[in-house]
Amino acid sequence: YPCPITWSSELPLEEKRRKMGKFIGLRGCDSPILLKSEEEILDEARRARLTEEEMWRRKHYP
Repeated sequence: YPCPITWSSELPLEEKRRKMGKFIGLRGCDSPILLKSEEEILDEARRARLTEEEMWRRKHYP
């Protein structure tokens, strides 16, 4: 491709390699998947449960 790529100066070299590899179809150059910790999953579930409980409380006891 004769089109130049303008990279952000803040982008690390590994990120540039990953993006270029993904563009040309190299395996293993997909975007990294960030896994949540057990604590983050529990916190997210707790917040969802509290939100749902609040919704039901407002619906049944306006």
